[in-house]
Order: sequence, then structure tokens, then C-alpha cells
Amino acid sequence: MFFDLVRKNSRRNRKENGIFFLSLVIAIVAFYIILNLENQDVIHFLREMESDAVAHLLRMVPLLYGFSLFLIFFLIYYAGKYQLERRSHELGMYLMMGMRKGKLAQMLILEDLWSSAFSLAVGIPVAILISECISLLMAKLVGIGIIGHRFAFSFRALFLTIAGYVLVKLFAFFLLSIRFASRQIGTLLADRQEEPRKKYRKATSRVQFLTGMVLIVLAYVLAIRGNAWISVKNMGLCMLVGILGTFLLFFGLRSGVELLGKRKSAKDALHRFTFRQLQENIIQKSGMLAVVSLLVLFAVCCFGYGVSMGWQSKNMEIHNLDYTFRGNADEALGKRIQETMRDENIKDYVGDLFEVRTVMLTPEDMERGYSFDWGTLMDSVKASGASQQQETLQSNLEQIDYPYLFAESDYNHILLAAGKDQLHLGEHEAALFCNKEFANGESGDLLRSIMKEEKQIHFAGETYRLIPGICEDDIVVDRFITISYAVILPDWIYNILYEDPMILNQNSYWNMVLNPEKTEQAGLMQTISEVNALLDQTGLEYESYLQNLGRQIFYVVAGSYTTLYLAIIFLIIANTVLSVQFLMQQQRSGRRYRILSNLGATYEMLCHSARRQIRWYFALPVGVAVLSSFFGVKALLTGMLPSNLQEKMFTIFAIAVTVILVLCVVECIYLLAVMRVSDRHIHELMQVRREEE
Repeated sequence: MFFDLVRKNSRRNRKENGIFFLSLVIAIVAFYIILNLENQDVIHFLREMESDAVAHLLRMVPLLYGFSLFLIFFLIYYAGKYQLERRSHELGMYLMMGMRKGKLAQMLILEDLWSSAFSLAVGIPVAILISECISLLMAKLVGIGIIGHRFAFSFRALFLTIAGYVLVKLFAFFLLSIRFASRQIGTLLADRQEEPRKKYRKATSRVQFLTGMVLIVLAYVLAIRGNAWISVKNMGLCMLVGILGTFLLFFGLRSGVELLGKRKSAKDALHRFTFRQLQENIIQKSGMLAVVSLLVLFAVCCFGYGVSMGWQSKNMEIHNLDYTFRGNADEALGKRIQETMRDENIKDYVGDLFEVRTVMLTPEDMERGYSFDWGTLMDSVKASGASQQQETLQSNLEQIDYPYLFAESDYNHILLAAGKDQLHLGEHEAALFCNKEFANGESGDLLRSIMKEEKQIHFAGETYRLIPGICEDDIVVDRFITISYAVILPDWIYNILYEDPMILNQNSYWNMVLNPEKTEQAGLMQTISEVNALLDQTGLEYESYLQNLGRQIFYVVAGSYTTLYLAIIFLIIANTVLSVQFLMQQQRSGRRYRILSNLGATYEMLCHSARRQIRWYFALPVGVAVLSSFFGVKALLTGMLPSNLQEKMFTIFAIAVTVILVLCVVECIYLLAVMRVSDRHIHELMQVRREEE
């Protein structure tokens, strides 16, 4: 009999508090996914490429898990308090009918255990399914799905999810059960007393509102300009200014809601009651609304950044080289590389093999007649007008006193591998090379605009015409060499330089492109993995595209996984706290609704009033958060976007904005769910009035 009562009460609680139950299921899914991160296909792949970075990322997982358990504890305690307060009269009746307080506490804990078991039974299968889908999706987005999918189930993640969730929930409800079971019968049966109203000064409220707006705008400016990312101190200052501004803004909203309440509305007979209730909620809980707004802001920013980074990963930088071998201008080593590529086991994988030579001038070389000057290119940069990008570009060029030089035919081979038009330089013509990392951003845009027209440089006593445009294709696969700016010369003059025995700073690199037939059959990643195994036996020093790709994927995974996880936790907490707080306040105001009903207000009128309150109650913190999130996401992209994605800033930001708008739709769905609960509560109040009549 006792356990049947526990089961029925637990089922009724889940039905009446569906929002809270759904929030807990989502939290279970998030716990399992983040704890199972190490078993994802993309992490298995990254262990080979970026083992140290992956190890650091995985060491963050317990911290994220512990932090979210800490937050979920307060969420469970807060929402559980609302549930038990709604049942206050019921619990008092149990005691009146002879149930001991210890038995009552036991019943409440068993009810919670039953609900926990049910939520785990729903959440764990969903978590496993979603984890598998994420593993496959990420593998497809980053291009490694063909390596072979592994089932990502983890007993360790399952155990920690269940243990952490149950312990936190039990501890929260143990405290609540002791608290409510210790109350006297009269206290449990009595109606909840309304909280004493807080007073405020209108002038002070308006000053707080204006000050809050100024501080928030200041925080936006610091974040978007990048000042906040210069140091930890600057970041702390920016966040402090933004948080303080948000609190002041919500303290100042009190007078604004009062003005809305004074407006007359012929269509709404309960207009003033609606806004008096809303104003009272804001006055009583201004600090809570500010906290919720900040949580929603963090969640929306994290969602926008995480989804946009994950989506952008499917558009990883198109590459044209698969391998680079270091030749070091050593003829014997170059022959060995060529012989290795003709080996019986490797030759079928080789689509193309070619050499790229580089020369870097030294002061001694310039004294011997190989002088260099940027000529009219530098003049154009200086004449472009004072700006941050102009200063950056000028500084970069001035630091290149002794530039790198490439041969036209070598660079044409790179363009051929990329399927692009080749260079056709005249006798005294040259081309400007600029590394993609230096060509990103506003300084890169300035250089492109300057190079739309011909420029002149001076080399070895001769004047060379720089053809319009800049060359940006990588000359090696990964990190054998990093060149910011270089000049591409015709072969005849370059060969003179390269064959000069007095020029010592010469290097040679051999680039290899895989056989397209092999990559089409087995896929790029699988083919590179097979070739790596063969090359490791030769002793040759090489770098593959996988190393560069692995680094890019790590940035995407580290950014998207962690930010999305935090976004889910923040969003669950913010929305649940907001809805529970409103419903608790509505419960305390039950006497007012009954009085209005006695005065002739219908059920539909009361529901309409409550729905308007809910819309405004959600719109204020969520609206401020959404507005701030546009600036917040821009700030995150400014400070955290990898350099190779800087040129795609606009596209990534557009994706983030789309995600923010989708989350607004999710918030509307959540708001409708709260409205349904509110309608049911008002219906219960009306039923009580009818019974009293």
C-alpha cells in the first residue's frame, strides 16, 4: 500500500512538473555525452595527431562535469522546493491522518528515487543514441567517417552519469524532505503567505537603468574591439562591467513596468492587475532576473559560437598538397626521396611529386649586389591613409628586410596541383606571395585592394613589375616552413640565385600529391593513414595533411563540444529557474486570483492575465540576453576564432545569428509550456472556489 502510494505520487509529480522532468532528462543526456567524449570517433583520430592537446581537453571534462553538477544541485533544490510547496496541503493531510514525520520523509525520498529511476530510464538510451549520432555527424563533417566508426558506449560514462545525478538529486531532496517533514501540521495546511513588498525610489531606479545601459554598452565595445582578450585583467574588467551593468539595468526596470501598468486598455479588464503583478515580481526578484538573463546570454553565446564552429568544420580549408618532405637543398637526399616514391609498395599511391626551392637573402647577399626594396608597394601602403590595418601591414612589410624568393615554375606546379591558372611572368615581372594567415583580416583586405594595380619593386639593381593580385596557395603541407611574404621571380633570374654557391640560405622541399584513384576508392584519410605506415619505415622526415587537418579539427572540437555542453546546462538552469520562480509567485498570489474570481473574473480572463505576465516575465531577461548575444558572439569570434578561419568571420557570424534566432523559437516553446502549467494552476484555484460555494 505504501509503495503504491509512492509510485502514484511520483507519476503525478512528473505529470504536473513536466518542464522540470524534461530539464533533468536533458541534463542526463548532456552529462553522458561530455563524459563519453573520449570515445568519440573524432577524438580517436585526434589522439594520433594532437595527443597533448587532446589530453588537456579530456582533463577539462571532470571540471566541466563537477561544475555542472554543482549548478544542477541548486536547480534541483530550487525546483524541488516549488514542488513540495505545491503539495504543502497534501503533506499536512498525511500528518493529520496519522503518518509519522519520519515516514513522511521516507515517502518523499522514495518518490524522488522512483522519479530519478524513471528519468534515467528515459535519459540514458536517448543519451547513447544522441552520442552515437554526434560521433557519426562530427566524423562526417570533418571528413574522417571513412576511417571506421566505433560504437562509443562507455560504462565509465554511464556509471558517472548515474552516480552523479542520483547523489546530487538525493542530497537535494533529502534536505528538502527533512525541512518539510519537520513543519507543524498547521503550517503545512495554512495558505502560503505573500512576501512583504519591497519599496523603491523612482529617481534611483531611473539612474540605475541609465547607468546599467552605459556599462553594458562599454562592455560591448571592450569585447568587440578585442581589448578584453589582451590579458586576464582586461577580460575580468570587461565581464565585471557587463555583469554590473546587467544588474543595474534590471533594478532600473521597476519604474518602466510601472509606466506600462498605468496605460489603459479597453480590451483587457485586468490590465492593471496584470502589470501590478509583473511589477511586484520584478521588484521582488530583480537580482534573480539579472542572473537568469546572464545565464541565457552565456548559453546563447555558447550555442552560437559552438554550432557555427561545428558547421564551419565541414568547409575545412581545401588543400592541394598531401605530403611534404624536407630536401634541404641536398641533391643526395632529393634523389633518395624520389627513389622512395618509386618503391614498389608506395608508387601506386603517388599521383605527383615535385620540388619547391626557396632562397632567403641575407645582409651579406645584399652587400654583394642582391639588394632589395619594396618600392612603390610600400609607397602605396603608406599613402593608403592612417588606420590600424595600414599600420599593421606597413609594420609587417618593414620587418621583411631580407625576403624569401620562389621560382615561377615551382609555384606553378603548386597552382597546377590546385587546379588553378598558372603564372606567366615576363622578363622583368614578379608576383607577390602572402601567407594565408597574414592575408586574413582587414590588413589582408587592404593589401588586396592595393595589389589590384601594378606595383614596382627593386631587386639586384633592376626594377620588377609586380603583377596585380597576390598568391596565397601554401608551398608546403604544414609547418616545415612559415613564410609571411615572398616574391616569385622568373626562372632565369631565380636559377642564377639558386646556383650561386655564395648564397647559403637555400632550402628544398618535395611535395607529393596522392593518386586520386586511391583516394576515391578508400577515401583521403584512410589513404593517408596507409601511406604514413609505409613512410614511417623509410626514415624520411615528412609532414602530412593529416597533421594540419588534425590541428584545425581540434580547434573545432574543443570549441564546439565544450561551448555546446555549457550552453545546454546554462539554458536548462535559466529557463527552469525562471519558470519555477513565476509559478511559485503565482501560487503565493492564489488569494488574489480567488478574490478576482469572486468579483466576476472568468477563467479565461484570469488565464489571459497570467499569460501576459508570463510573456513579459520571460521577454525581459531573455530579450536583454538575446540582444546582448549578438555582441557576445562577435566578441567570442574576435578572441577565439583560429587564424585560418578569420577570413570566414562574416559567414560564421551569420550562422551564429541563425542559431540565436532558432533558440528564440525554443524559448517560445518553453514559454508555452509554462503557460499550460499556469492555466492548470488557475483551473485548480477555480475548482477550489466552486467546492467552497
